[in-house]
Amino acid sequence: MEDYIKDSYLMNSRERVKKVFEPSLEFLKDDFFPPSNFPKSIEIIKKSMVFYAIFSYGDDGDYEKEYFSYQDYDHNNKGHYYKGINYDFLNYELDFKVFTEELNKRVEYLQYSFLRCLEDYKKEPNFEIPLYNYLKLLKEALVFFDNCDNDNNKIFDLIVSRFSQSYWEIIETLKDRYLIIYEKPFNVLKDLKNRNEKFENEITTDELSSTIWVNVFKSESEFINFKYFLENKIVDDYADLSFLFQKMVEDKKIKKIKHLEFSNWLYENELIKEVVFNKIQSRNGFRSLQKSYSFHREKNYSEVFKN
Repeated sequence: MEDYIKDSYLMNSRERVKKVFEPSLEFLKDDFFPPSNFPKSIEIIKKSMVFYAIFSYGDDGDYEKEYFSYQDYDHNNKGHYYKGINYDFLNYELDFKVFTEELNKRVEYLQYSFLRCLEDYKKEPNFEIPLYNYLKLLKEALVFFDNCDNDNNKIFDLIVSRFSQSYWEIIETLKDRYLIIYEKPFNVLKDLKNRNEKFENEITTDELSSTIWVNVFKSESEFINFKYFLENKIVDDYADLSFLFQKMVEDKKIKKIKHLEFSNWLYENELIKEVVFNKIQSRNGFRSLQKSYSFHREKNYSEVFKN
């Protein structure tokens, strides 16, 4: 169980992050073993996986690649290769609301297993040693996440945010249970103070926030998509935001709200910079949908807010 927790819960590499959602190649076409942690999302994840074979031709040793889907992949065929995830496809096709729900269940299970595994050590002498070791592993995972460049990869961002939140929850739980009795092991966390403060500031606006979107957006998934659009699709702040706001109003993805009230909400939650906020205020709101429309903006919107 301990090795399982370290491999599945306490991550310190991009490969471990990928293993959270990426199915095993060996059991890729087995729908029953091992059971997927993302049963409602697994089919789209599998379809995002890119496979190829290499074929040689000519006397000069030239070759070409032939790409195929996971249905044609044979794990025992040494001529079949796995290239990786097509994240453009995955970001477009995956229902991130459903994936987030499944991710939450997975993290909650791992969090429970982590605490249970540590609790088993209380039966043995020198409990401070495993407590220190587990706190150190939590620190290492948080340091990795803090320095991890996700390249605006939406599924990585979700996983990193959710697991980071879980790690801090675990730390607070362990402090409540053991800090008074076993103070020394917690010294390993001292230099995480600033990171903790940073996390607490950010957690209110990350994709998994359950506190700031409820009075504005119709659902958490629409807020997640909205924030992704802000971070990845905005070029001309005022024009792009105008189109985004008007389009979401038209599609009823946000609740009825006045222009300046919405811009206040964006600024108060640090979703836009002061210069953008001032521009919206100075123009008494956003442009109309007609005046802010462009083919490029429509295309970006369709990619992010797929219906």
